Amino acid sequence: MFYHNSKAFLLMLLMVSPPVLADWPLWQAYQERFIQQDGRVIDYQQPPGITTSEGQAYALFFSLVANQPKQFEQLLHWTEKHLARGNLSQNLPAWLWGQSASGDWQVLDENSASDADIWLAYTLLEAAQRWQRPDYAKLGHDLLQLIIRYQVADLPGLGKMLLPGQHGFVLGEDRWLLNPSYLPPQLFCGLARLDPDGPWAEIYRNSLRLLSESSRFGYASDWLSYSHAEGWQWLSEQEQTASYDAIRVYLWLGMLPETDAGKKILLEKHLGPLNWLQAGNHFPPEYVDLTTGETKGRGPAGFSAALLPYLQSLHENELLDQQQARIKRKSNGALLGEYQHYYDQMLGLFAFGWLEQRYQFTENGRLKLAWDD
Repeated sequence: MFYHNSKAFLLMLLMVSPPVLADWPLWQAYQERFIQQDGRVIDYQQPPGITTSEGQAYALFFSLVANQPKQFEQLLHWTEKHLARGNLSQNLPAWLWGQSASGDWQVLDENSASDADIWLAYTLLEAAQRWQRPDYAKLGHDLLQLIIRYQVADLPGLGKMLLPGQHGFVLGEDRWLLNPSYLPPQLFCGLARLDPDGPWAEIYRNSLRLLSESSRFGYASDWLSYSHAEGWQWLSEQEQTASYDAIRVYLWLGMLPETDAGKKILLEKHLGPLNWLQAGNHFPPEYVDLTTGETKGRGPAGFSAALLPYLQSLHENELLDQQQARIKRKSNGALLGEYQHYYDQMLGLFAFGWLEQRYQFTENGRLKLAWDD
């Protein structure tokens, strides 16, 4: 069919290929800056550059969002080879890899990080469906079994809960250390659907309880402790802050589908950032002391990005525009921030990818991609 009317032809193209399928400048710039050709994701903030299982898992997710099966395969291969002793079906990935004091490049900490592991398993299972890769499905289910075996605990008075890693988070006979930002509710909904025999539906419910009951001054905590006798507690000064870990909580909550029964309640429990911005502040705080509510420092551009889905879900359009303008002012080129750190980019990829509808989480934790049929 030949179109004489160029405007009509353009409209037809837009209908077939909506704008969300256009090039993704932030992801392209991220790949060029932070991902080696062999699939290693590098965080340069700790010279000469470290790699974390979190960075690998997030990059795998965005490779799926961008429909890049080759990039996905390279990232997965590097992760399995270097972080899981060559076998993700049998070994949880180590969370930290880099250059040792002797100069060798190797695993620096064998412990696992469950936030990375659940993102990795979820992404493998979603990728298996999109790209018809049964090997990804098997690997995803094998990884879930490792997570259940080594990182899920049955806490008295609460129930099944995801611990932050395999070692170091059981503090005694009746106390566990938890990280709210490791508990994105939409992933547990998705895993409950993808692995219905697993503990994910229970972990979803208990995560909602943790997020609802543990906020202070409307802020999520970086870390907190739980015991049956005393409930939610802080045991150290580190645990009494809301900062670089907790900023992801608002991101996860903002990206929950409107059909999620817990979204409205959880947003109401986490109005600290909203109240702060409504008070006339033009930046998120970098640190919040959860014993007093006092703030310190200006959060980087990535903090502003993490709040975008949160502000949109709260229908705060003026504040949404304000934070987007701040990000633009503090950025140079496609990458976010004055110093263009890895973490800012990851927060930005999650936030802008969602805002631009490159991906969404729908009911039951389903991942909806812009390129889905």
